[in-house]
Amino acid sequence: LSSQGRTSTQMDEGLRDRGVRASFGVNADDERAPLLTDQLDSHSNRGQAAQPNAGGGERVDSSGALTTNHYYEGDEDLERARTQHEGKASPATPPRKPCCTRRRCCCCSFSLLLVAGLAVVGIIYVYPLFLKYNGGGPTAPMVAPGSPDAPIITSIGRSTVGLEWEPPEETGTGTIVLFQVQWRGEDDEWPMYPQLNQSDVIGEATNLLGSVDYCFRVRAVSSAGPGNFSDSACNRTEPPTVPQSPTLMVPLNTSTTEVTVGVDVGESNGDPIDMVIVEVAAVAAQASKGIAASNLKWEFGCLTPFPCTEDGGMCKCTVSDLSAGKTYEMRSRANNSIGDSPWTNASARWHTDSTQADVPGLPTHISPKTSTASSFTLWWTPPKSDGGAMVTRYELQAARLAANDWSLVASGYSEEANVTGLLGNTTYCFRVRGVNSVGHGRWSEPNGTVLGTNCFRTGRSSPPDAPKILPLPLRTSGGSITIGWTVPSSNGRPILNYTVQRDDWWVDGNLTTDFQGEAEEYTANHSMLPATVYTFRVLAANSLGPSNWSAQVNFSTDEAGFCGNPDDVAAYKATKTTMKGDIQRCLIGCAIGGSHTCVVDCIHKQVGLSLPCATCWFNEGTCTIKKCIRPCTLPKSQACADCSEKECFPECVTCSGIAKEFFPP
Repeated sequence: LSSQGRTSTQMDEGLRDRGVRASFGVNADDERAPLLTDQLDSHSNRGQAAQPNAGGGERVDSSGALTTNHYYEGDEDLERARTQHEGKASPATPPRKPCCTRRRCCCCSFSLLLVAGLAVVGIIYVYPLFLKYNGGGPTAPMVAPGSPDAPIITSIGRSTVGLEWEPPEETGTGTIVLFQVQWRGEDDEWPMYPQLNQSDVIGEATNLLGSVDYCFRVRAVSSAGPGNFSDSACNRTEPPTVPQSPTLMVPLNTSTTEVTVGVDVGESNGDPIDMVIVEVAAVAAQASKGIAASNLKWEFGCLTPFPCTEDGGMCKCTVSDLSAGKTYEMRSRANNSIGDSPWTNASARWHTDSTQADVPGLPTHISPKTSTASSFTLWWTPPKSDGGAMVTRYELQAARLAANDWSLVASGYSEEANVTGLLGNTTYCFRVRGVNSVGHGRWSEPNGTVLGTNCFRTGRSSPPDAPKILPLPLRTSGGSITIGWTVPSSNGRPILNYTVQRDDWWVDGNLTTDFQGEAEEYTANHSMLPATVYTFRVLAANSLGPSNWSAQVNFSTDEAGFCGNPDDVAAYKATKTTMKGDIQRCLIGCAIGGSHTCVVDCIHKQVGLSLPCATCWFNEGTCTIKKCIRPCTLPKSQACADCSEKECFPECVTCSGIAKEFFPP
């Protein structure tokens, strides 16, 4: 033995190892043997420490030497094997103490039966009781939408490109709420952020350069986040030209030596606008406005770089060094690297302030050009005298006949205004005044107490027009959908409320009222399943009645948890009357082995739930038995219900993603 490098102590341990293995039916070559032997060693050591024998004998100490000590139960076989191996006579063995008396055996058997009985009660009664709750487990990952196909280029201009696209086939776990479009030139990198956000499947790229190859791509965005961009669609814009002529010129302010002009520029036509130029020509105050531009002596007035300071969306340019009380014609054009745009079609005739300027006179003859039950388009005649300073703004007020409740309804340079939001079949009176650099003029027809030239009746009122639901939901989740709609014409009476209806997919129900209120959006968030398509429609109502229903639209909730997907939700609905019994049978049938695989596979086959979803049911039952077995010895008790809801319910909801109300009763 020594020549093989093994000490007597090692041999003792080896013999003891094999003896213990053999006594418990463990093969020495079994790869599980070390683990089992360690467990048995631990058990034996605890017994030796706790139960010394009264007899004496030799034992091996930690150094390998034989020492005299008390015998311990379980050491006799080891001692005999050692002495027989060394050729020694076996020492007298003291009588064994029985490890279990009859009384101990009876108590032990009773305890085992009690534990087994509680386990059976838990499996048969506790599991079914809490099948009404959601499963427990980790959270299912959110999946963003797939990539759409490359967008289709529908039109090409010098500075614009029209685009269309189709939603992706794979919407992920969320509902698409937005599309984002990017574009780049041939030598550019993709921008960090999208240049266009659209709630529809059409859009237009603007402010492009001419004769440049552009590539366009689109991606869908849901509550799970943005998906990947599509492949690119590329094309070349048309060659650039000079800009379009400015579309509008108005006086913003005047003095005795200056006129500040507002210019509304046109399209750049594929090349960025560099500047806006204004020219001025002096004319006689009584000269005809039909004087040909070629007959005027035009001089440089002012120049402003572009992009320029804006006033009400216009570029502002101030012409200086003018003479007081003089009349001038002005014209403007835009410039880019290709050249100058044509001059504005018609020059504007304005004058500087006189040194004796006063407020404007009285505008006259307010008249409606068009009218409806809730609006007027009005125009009026300018005052005969502007007081020696040009009118740069008009203010229009309205009041109901004899009510004297005047309020400002329009303000601007134009001698025309559109007034909306009026009551139908109601007489309104209007008054207007001019404003110049000196101040405000007097109101026209200030009394407004009788039906006259400045008082008019709106058309007959009627229920509102039907709203239009926006093409994509505003927000979605696994249990909610937020929709919005356009505000329709009120038709002469204020809109009092909106009514939203939706269907109930779970019971194949018809559209029923889900909301009534003043808000212009609504979140449906009760009795809704994940990954389920719901149908919506909306109407508006005023004091005369409701509008027609809007067109119906279909929106889907997001996927949620491990059960909130189209296949599992369909299985829930198809088996809602049989699911509870099927799952009970799976739990009871697999109770002997308690196998996770057995229960999950059974639920998968019998109910049709996916394996991850079936695992939620297994985890729910395991949690209840583990944490609530004592209060749930009475399965229908409140203590049992409280324990399960506190200990297991939150994880169960997260795991399944299905609302409690949709679980079998």
